[in-house]
Amino acid sequence: MNERASECVIALAQLLIETMQRVDPGWRHAFLRIDAEEGAVGARSSYVSGSGVHLLGAVDHQDLYRRGIEIGEQLRAATRQEDHAFKVCLLMADAAFNYAVKFDYEDAGRWMITKMGDATGVPVGIGTSDLESLGRTAPLPSVRRPWYKFW
Repeated sequence: MNERASECVIALAQLLIETMQRVDPGWRHAFLRIDAEEGAVGARSSYVSGSGVHLLGAVDHQDLYRRGIEIGEQLRAATRQEDHAFKVCLLMADAAFNYAVKFDYEDAGRWMITKMGDATGVPVGIGTSDLESLGRTAPLPSVRRPWYKFW
């Protein structure tokens, strides 16, 4: 990763961690997913706390998303490989200020953050082993699904 890309990753990590400190002092892990296609960039975010997994809404956390997308676009330009830019960037952080970033250059649907269907709000495909690299040793919280579904 080049110097400019490293600066962008650090800025994203700082933004996410500062947001989490304001949102929930008991947070354990947070995720910021930036997806990009030519001309369109989006973001989703969630976090794990003692009470479960929570999504960060765009209306309540406009600054996180506005600044996250701005930095994400800069990071996308800095990590462009032979005319290919990432389609998805996933930043993971923990309450001890550890962080890691993953990129996917092929699959725009990778690491979705949602609670639709059977998803928990943790990025799809991210498990305990991914979080251990951040210093985490305890398993992800289990999320109980209701016996009914509305859709």
